Amino acid sequence: MIDIDPESTTYGREIATVRLTGHAQDLALSADGSRGFVTVGDGRTVAVIDTATNTVVGTFVTDADGSTTPYGPLRNVVIAGDTLYVTDYQDGAVYAVTGAPGGAPAAVLT
Repeated sequence: MIDIDPESTTYGREIATVRLTGHAQDLALSADGSRGFVTVGDGRTVAVIDTATNTVVGTFVTDADGSTTPYGPLRNVVIAGDTLYVTDYQDGAVYAVTGAPGGAPAAVLT
């Protein structure tokens, strides 16, 4: 984790390491900054990070097969309102996750 608060004395420095089950790909922060959502390099999992404790508090799967390209899974995340969108280049899909992550499975937008 790198401190991105320009008012902080540790701004721009690494302040913590969060262990994931695979390589991190992309990160989206909740509007209040309390949660980070990271796409994991297996091509299917999103890790949920508590930014106060810098720990993984859960994971959920958006893509059952986890297919990847020669360059990796190529997945991105973005939050709009209360919906987390996960793009999947290999599958040509966008997964929409609403409500509490880890609850209902993601809906696939076509």
